Amino acid sequence: MLDMTETLRKKNANLRATRDPLLPKLISGELDVSTLPDPVRAMETAA
Repeated sequence: MLDMTETLRKKNANLRATRDPLLPKLISGELDVSTLPDPVRAMETAA
C-alpha cells in the first residue's frame, strides 16, 4: 500500500504539473482542442 500511495502521489504531481500551464491556454482559446478525438470514445474502442 505504501508503494501504491507513492506511485499515485507521483502521478498526481505529474498531472498537476501538466495541467497548470495548459489550463490558462485552454480557457483563453490559445489551444484549439476541437480536432482532438473524444477521449471517452477512444477508451471505449480500446476496451
